[in-house]
Amino acid sequence: ENNQVIRTWGEKRTEANLRNHVELVQLLGIADLNK
Repeated sequence: ENNQVIRTWGEKRTEANLRNHVELVQLLGIADLNK
């Protein structure tokens, strides 16, 4: 396939309340995503 995993680092985190990058930007108010 085109996007094969070459290397991984550590274990995948599975705890509750993890946020993705968009949620972090909105929470911290570091970018205006509504423009």
